[in-house]
Amino acid sequence: MNRSLYTGISGLLGHQQKLDVVGNNIANASTVGFKRSRVNFQDAFSQTLRYASEPTGTAAGKVPMQVGLGTKVASIDRIHEQGNLELTGNTTDLAIYGDGFFAVQDASGRYYTRNGAFQINPLGALVTADGQSVLGLSADASGNLPAVTDMGAVVLPLTEASPARATSAVVFSQNLNAEMTESDASLVSLGNSAGVTGVSGTAVNGLGGTWDVTVTGAAATQSRFTGANVSQPGALTGSMTLGSLGVDTFGSLSLTVDGGTPVEVTGFDAETTLAEFMALVESRVSGVDLSLENGELVLSRTRFGVGTGNNVALSETDGNALAQLFGAASVAADNGTDSTLAASGVFTTTRGVVLEQVPIALGEVNPLDGQVTDVLDLGGGGVTVLAADGLQAGSFQVATEDTVHETSIVVYDSLGASHTMSVSFTRGEEANMWYWEATVPPPAGTISGNTGVVRFSEQDGSLGSFTYDNGAAALSFDPGNGALVQIGLDAGTVGALDGLTQTAYTTTSLAISQDGRAMGELESVDFLDDGRIQGVYSNGDTRTLAQVLVAEFTNTAGLSAAGGSNFVETGASGTPRLGLAGSELSSVIKSGYLEMSNTDLSKELTEMILAQRGFQAAARVISTSDTILGEVIQLKR
Repeated sequence: MNRSLYTGISGLLGHQQKLDVVGNNIANASTVGFKRSRVNFQDAFSQTLRYASEPTGTAAGKVPMQVGLGTKVASIDRIHEQGNLELTGNTTDLAIYGDGFFAVQDASGRYYTRNGAFQINPLGALVTADGQSVLGLSADASGNLPAVTDMGAVVLPLTEASPARATSAVVFSQNLNAEMTESDASLVSLGNSAGVTGVSGTAVNGLGGTWDVTVTGAAATQSRFTGANVSQPGALTGSMTLGSLGVDTFGSLSLTVDGGTPVEVTGFDAETTLAEFMALVESRVSGVDLSLENGELVLSRTRFGVGTGNNVALSETDGNALAQLFGAASVAADNGTDSTLAASGVFTTTRGVVLEQVPIALGEVNPLDGQVTDVLDLGGGGVTVLAADGLQAGSFQVATEDTVHETSIVVYDSLGASHTMSVSFTRGEEANMWYWEATVPPPAGTISGNTGVVRFSEQDGSLGSFTYDNGAAALSFDPGNGALVQIGLDAGTVGALDGLTQTAYTTTSLAISQDGRAMGELESVDFLDDGRIQGVYSNGDTRTLAQVLVAEFTNTAGLSAAGGSNFVETGASGTPRLGLAGSELSSVIKSGYLEMSNTDLSKELTEMILAQRGFQAAARVISTSDTILGEVIQLKR
């Protein structure tokens, strides 16, 4: 009977310990990074009342007969399962996703914790709520981290400025329009002797410079015959009659134009005025003109130029009108000439490059006056040259503007002073070629390498070459207040489309980046998923300041709780492996999150009920045994 009493007592003690563990789990349901525990029971030693025996030919085997002596707690295990992550928005709150721990330290030693509710103290140290230092690596002034073996307290250089850095490279990208032109044309009035009255339009080839155009030859002329009146030498007038001019025999006239069918002209007599006679002839066939010039009668073809299409002939039968008016019985106007106007030009670019002389096309001859009024094809087309009264032998100049695209970017000298560097791209005289020029405003001044040429592939518009003039390898300029600045200009990879390009698309080319900066102050601190702590400075610099390390153990269950959400290593846990989160170790760090306790209240309440019922039942075993013992004592009464 005493055995049952002790068995009941072991049940009371075991379930009391279970209730202690459950109560601790529930109490830490809101503790950051807390890991719940569980109780493992095992039965105590059993008293053997009969041993087991093997079966024989005459008897069956017997199983052992044993009575248990209660229970005992075999272990209290720490369950290191991942807790949920809670978003806090506080950048110094860190949570580990994985099996790792943060390493912290104070005067009493080193600890490991999952509680990442850290703060930055006034000295820049990253500390826990209890003031323990968070361990990791501190970077040098260039952002380089030491080896893990140099681990120490994480201290951020809050007052350290980001130093100024002179620009050493400028990167260009995007497109120069292969069809771009800003080459507006204008007439240079000085020396214009070819009758040019106006210039307009834009040169298609986009080249800037001056056209020196020379015009030779003469305009076309018309076929003309000037008569000499016989009967009355001197100035003729339209009011004179034919009779007064000595015409006394009136036959018929035969009028032929451009070698066509002769047309008869009749119906005139002695009273017909000269003006009426002229009108009568002109009315028979179009393209014939009779006029009075300087008192003489002139027969002309109204078209200009030589050939069968530009002549007129008059002959008379049985009359003397032509003999008296022109001094001949047969008149032919066939001395017209074609235009001999021609033009050639020499183009001199704004850079002083003189191109070869080329012929310049002229517009069509106007058959009504024999004049040429247009000059064509200057600048590859697009430029209109007008001579309102007709071109004539002489010369004229047409200026075209450069086609220029400009981009700018702020660069820095060694003292952090800013300079706005402008880079212009000017279309060159060769196909797929542009000149570039870089300038910086005073007091800075360029020294060398500020001009050059960029060429593009005719196949796909990719970069062909980017060169500096005079053998320079970089742009050099004197900032006027510091050391000489040398900047490499990066236009992209030759043969690729990763930098400057030239295609028939909108011009978008830009200087997109440079690597210099002014001095800057620390504005904010960012924590990355690998534990790096980056400083963001007012000058745009982003630099690694430190690295929070993570520790992982072979057996996390072997860690010993030390209070304050801390653990210490033991022989059962093994030594920690310290390294970088997400690379050297599998655990990652999340900034702005905290790991919640992994206590499950519903499960713990269930375990509490089981502990309560187990405790009650064990108590009943004791009270029942006590009652039985009381009955035994009553036997002697």
